[in-house]
Amino acid sequence: MQIIQGQNIINTTCATTSIVKEYSFLGNEDVISKKKKTENPVLKNFKALLQASGLEDRFCELLIKNNEDDLIHNENINLDAFAKILARHITYGYKWRAEPEKIAFFGTSGVGKTTTIAKFAYQAKLAGKNVAMITLDNHKMDGARQLGKFGEILNIPVHLVRGTRDLILTFKDLQNFNLILLDTTGYNAQEIEQIMKMGDTLNHYNFMRASQAEQIKKILLLPASANVYDLKKTINTFSILKLEGLGITKTNETCYFGPCINTLLQHKLPLHFVTSDRELTSSLTINEDKLSKQIINLLFNKQ
Repeated sequence: MQIIQGQNIINTTCATTSIVKEYSFLGNEDVISKKKKTENPVLKNFKALLQASGLEDRFCELLIKNNEDDLIHNENINLDAFAKILARHITYGYKWRAEPEKIAFFGTSGVGKTTTIAKFAYQAKLAGKNVAMITLDNHKMDGARQLGKFGEILNIPVHLVRGTRDLILTFKDLQNFNLILLDTTGYNAQEIEQIMKMGDTLNHYNFMRASQAEQIKKILLLPASANVYDLKKTINTFSILKLEGLGITKTNETCYFGPCINTLLQHKLPLHFVTSDRELTSSLTINEDKLSKQIINLLFNKQ
């Protein structure tokens, strides 16, 4: 059982003290004094720790309210119980389908799409999938070359595609593969028109598919190191593509993971995986149970 000791919660992070002070002066003084009399000090300190980790107050309330009996164990916080509470609101992991799949990865420039696709392809091969990769990124040839190198390392074919017609013909050539992964051009969240054009290519293909199983699924990658405003802008912009899920990259580049949790709780999209550095064989977590535990470690900077 993972626990956080009740008396030491505030000392867990240097940012907590200032946040506790900030929140101490919000609202009517009488209301605050009444809360002090009734609010469990262990839960109060735990909420301050969550706020210091970047979790919005409304989500702190969502996760703590009415869960006191589950969270507190011998005057300490039971993190295993907290992980289960969080899992009621977030869908974790990616389950490989028996039928053929086509998955496109989207995200802003520099989020790590190409490397993440290679990691995902490696995991898929371990799961027994027959994998091929396609790049739709015609703007940066370095990205296409990088995906080609990953294809050589993993012994996976890589195809460069331009436009819907070329995509249809390539899919026909790859009909013996039961998992096809698509790399896309990275745009920043301000380039809405370009993002829509990129999505149109895939939406046009999906429109012609009668079967849902034949359609291209869309996963958005978010960098864990992004600030809360950029995360919100990115997911709001890319949501026009009708996303099926999220992946979080660069978890090794931040110790402030709360904004990512805010995004997951607000948009209710499944979290398919998280990934850290460039290591192909061990830095992508896709298993549901492992992912649930890793999210807790990231939130409390325990990795």
